[in-house]
Amino acid sequence: MTLRSLYVAVNSSTTNDEGGLFSEDNSGTIELEYAPRANFALRLQYTKALIDNTDISAFGINGEYAFNRTTAFFGRFGIGNYDGFNSAIDRDLNLQPYTWAVGVSWRDLVLPGTLTGIAIGQPFVEEDLGDATQTNFEAFYKLQLSDNLSISPIVQLIDNANNDSSNGITWQATIRTSFTF
Repeated sequence: MTLRSLYVAVNSSTTNDEGGLFSEDNSGTIELEYAPRANFALRLQYTKALIDNTDISAFGINGEYAFNRTTAFFGRFGIGNYDGFNSAIDRDLNLQPYTWAVGVSWRDLVLPGTLTGIAIGQPFVEEDLGDATQTNFEAFYKLQLSDNLSISPIVQLIDNANNDSSNGITWQATIRTSFTF
């Protein structure tokens, strides 16, 4: 078993009463991973946050299973509670959204040391916010250039961004560079 945690505070370097390590706009997450075999992992997450005057609590579960050395499947599901007046959208919230994603990844596709993946998911399913549900489609190709450097071109298609049907389809391309040490 592995336990991980993360804490983020916006304006943490502010010296007045409105900033600091435990001020408004902060988020903490804890994750417990159970990986009894090299080809299987199950993770439980809990997040507690205060963002734009909204109190957020969320639980999640995700799992990964490798069918063989090259092909793996993953799935994620989460449910949360958003409560309070959200200053970013100027609205009082009392929501219980859920999120989900599924995908497949392949190792060593075309080149040794690469990781390729495709996924589909809905990051915020909640009928009381917006007139549609945002759906994300993603494809990536991670090239391991050295032991400490990788580059990943990513293409995303986002339908009904921000749960708004008037937003239609948005294409997004990203190049992620990762340095490890």
